Parts: sequence; structure tokens; C-alpha cells
Amino acid sequence: MVEKTESKTHRTVFIGLMLIGFLIMMESFIFIYITVKRWFTHISILVFILTFIIGLLMFIESLHYKNKFGIKEKDGEMAPYLKKINRYMPLNNPLISGILGIMIITFSLTHYLFGLGSERMGEGDLTLFMFGGFLIIYPYIPQSYSIERDFILTFLGFLAVFMAVLPFLFDAGDESFKYYFLTYPVHKLLLIIGIENTLIPPSRITFVYDGKLNVVIIARACSGIDSFSIFSASFIAFVLVVYRKIDLQAIIFMTLGILLAYVGNVIRMTIVIASGYYYGPQTMSFVHANIGYLIFFVWMGLFWFLLYKYLMKNKDTIEEQPQKE
Repeated sequence: MVEKTESKTHRTVFIGLMLIGFLIMMESFIFIYITVKRWFTHISILVFILTFIIGLLMFIESLHYKNKFGIKEKDGEMAPYLKKINRYMPLNNPLISGILGIMIITFSLTHYLFGLGSERMGEGDLTLFMFGGFLIIYPYIPQSYSIERDFILTFLGFLAVFMAVLPFLFDAGDESFKYYFLTYPVHKLLLIIGIENTLIPPSRITFVYDGKLNVVIIARACSGIDSFSIFSASFIAFVLVVYRKIDLQAIIFMTLGILLAYVGNVIRMTIVIASGYYYGPQTMSFVHANIGYLIFFVWMGLFWFLLYKYLMKNKDTIEEQPQKE
């Protein structure tokens, strides 16, 4: 009984290190991509290097931990949902997965080069490119790393969908979403903490610093779509690959995570404008470029801690019984 409990603990630690390390690396890549694209600063490079190294070390340590304690999936096979997909589209066949990967990469590059005529590859194109690339190498990853490979494949697949669809929906809709869910709450929160500001619907907040009027425009980049997409894709991948069932607890945690992501983004924008109110526009630009990711890391760590403490409390990370297809 003690050995079984220790085994569950080792599995939990392994999965936790692997998930958080991988997500930090992914967030650091998206952070530096958006930073270079929109508001490059030298400190952003340092933030990227630091977060990437931390994430990489955590991911490597998870693999070391897995080998040290001999953590293995019972059958070393695909996650149950991937097994069902594999019946009709054999992803473990190098030819099939290679063709799919090349098609996805070709689509992302074609959309970038000939689609909207943008100067830089968009976030949706970038994630599609990564998803297609991972599909190509997927069959060559040993079955002893089935948890890692299935999680990454699932994560990148859903991330590509979210990064492509959510920005489109955000831009296609009217400004009411931005006003009621971000601009207005930030305006009210600023007033609560004693910062005088004026709301200009639907997406502008003004304040005075050193006798000069400053205008903050709440754009899509401020909406937290990127962090929300990363959270949603990682949670779905966790449920499908690790937890392996969709129940009330999983739905509650998903709802909690979305709520925390939303509240965290409102707090982030409030901090950004507050920094401009007290210390000026230059400080506000710096905080805008970097503070959101610090808040995301704190929120992500808190969420996954609660996830493991409660959702996985009485649940084996690896199923004891073979999964029925």
C-alpha cells in the first residue's frame, strides 16, 4: 500500500514537472514572438531567456525523474481518444502523419504568404506550423514517452485551433465584448483603488500624468487571448491524456481556470494603467510588455497546484486498468 502511494506521488511529481515546464517554454516562445512583433525591449530578451531556461530545466528534470523511479504507462500506447482517431487515421504511421504534417505546414505558410498579406506570420500560422512539424516526428517518438508525445500533440492541436479561431471571433464581433468584459471592469477597478480616469467607450481609458492627457487603447493584444488559449489547450490535453475522463470535477476546474484567466487579465490591465498614472507612459509601456507574463506564470502555478491537490487526489495519473476502446 505504501509502495502504491509512493508510486502515485512519483507519477504526480513527474506529470507536474513535465506539464509546467512545457507550458513555460511555450509561453516564453509566444511571449518573445509577440514582443518582437509589437513592443521589443532588451529586458524582454532577458525575460524570454530566463523563462525558457526554467521551463526547459523543469521538462528535462521530469524526464530524469521518470527514469529514476521507473515511471511507465501500463501499455505504453496512445491516449484513449487518440486510439479511436488512429483507427481511421493511423497517426503512428510515418507516411500518414508525415503527409498530414506537411499539409498543415504548407497551409500555414500559404496563408501567411498569400492569405492576408501580413508582414509577419500570425500566432495562428505559427502554432499550425509547430503542430504540423510535431505530427511529422510523432511516430518516431518511443512508446516509453507516450504521455509526453500525446500531451504535446494534443496541446499543439487545440492551441492551433484556439489561436486561429478566437482572434477571428474577437475581430469579427462588435466592440461590445471588449467594452463590457475588459474596458469597463478595468475602468471601475481603477476608480476603486483611487486612480482617476475617464472611460471613452468602447475601448479607451484616459488619465492625466504630469499635466498631460494620456490615452490607453484596449486592443486585441490586451484581451489575454494568447494566455487563455494556452490554458485551455493545456487543460484539454491534461484531461484527455492524463486524467482521461470528463466529469463534474474536470468541468468545475475548467470553469475556475477560465475565471482566473479573465480576472488575472483585468488585474494585469489595471496594473499597467496604474503604473502609467503614477510613473509615466514609458514605465507603462515596459509594464505592458512584461508584467502580463509574470501574472500568467503565477496564475498557472496556482491553478496546477490546486488541480493536483484536489482533482488528482484520488485518481491515478496512469490508469491501473487497460482502457476500453
